[in-house]
Amino acid sequence: MKVDEFIDADEFIGVDKFIDVDEFMDKIKNIDKYYFPLEIDSTIRSMFQNYEDFRSKKLKDQLMDQSKKLMDQPEKLIEWISYSQFTNVKEIAKGGFGIIYCAIKDQKSVILKKFKNSQYTSRYFLNELKSNQYCYEIKHHIIRVHGVTKDPKLSDYMLVMQYASGGDLHNWLQKEFADITWNKEKLAILWQISEGLETIHKANYIHRDFHSGNILYDFSSTKRYQWLIGDLGLSQPADNTSSNNEIYGVIPYIAPEIFRGSTFSKETDVYCM
Repeated sequence: MKVDEFIDADEFIGVDKFIDVDEFMDKIKNIDKYYFPLEIDSTIRSMFQNYEDFRSKKLKDQLMDQSKKLMDQPEKLIEWISYSQFTNVKEIAKGGFGIIYCAIKDQKSVILKKFKNSQYTSRYFLNELKSNQYCYEIKHHIIRVHGVTKDPKLSDYMLVMQYASGGDLHNWLQKEFADITWNKEKLAILWQISEGLETIHKANYIHRDFHSGNILYDFSSTKRYQWLIGDLGLSQPADNTSSNNEIYGVIPYIAPEIFRGSTFSKETDVYCM
């Protein structure tokens, strides 16, 4: 069977469930420098010459060795997750670029993030995948991307993300501001957010859209809040000089120098704090 006889990435990726993001992005980024709509299925298929080669013992052994190495770094993997594994899918929010759904997988809540049109699907979908791969570290307050799925009815690709049960910091402050204190809640929030932002900056990335709506919290079984930074779709390497001068974000959180023509930087991220 030839690779082009596979009708969907879901079928093809079944032979090797995990995909290294760097390899995936290397194949994607050369297709169209302007990030016009991409066929992710075709890109994944092209990773191997044909199915017969894949079935060969030598190649299977190589892939097994690679998989073992990657399993030592689970944060470096994205997983293709069949849409059939999700139940109780419900829309919970709409934003400027996409729609957020909550769903159940393996008796746990997850978030499905879909971008609104093909331009955003290619540009921000792939950027968020790559940014999370470089910035995510366990216990360092970054929302994790578990993998990728595809809605078979609408043919839309979605990010499968960690679910934060408590919502965002903006809404939490609206309800709790009068009762929170500096010696406990406020300092804990600042500490955790700072750790998350430090993780992003140590990876030499900048967030560019850092505000209270993108800071989420999860209420764990230990009765403690865990604050997490999300929405890395606009993030970029700090040394990226090719980005345009578009102004992104929520105006009260944007550093004044941005309005004077300066570029986003680690310092402008810190201003948002």
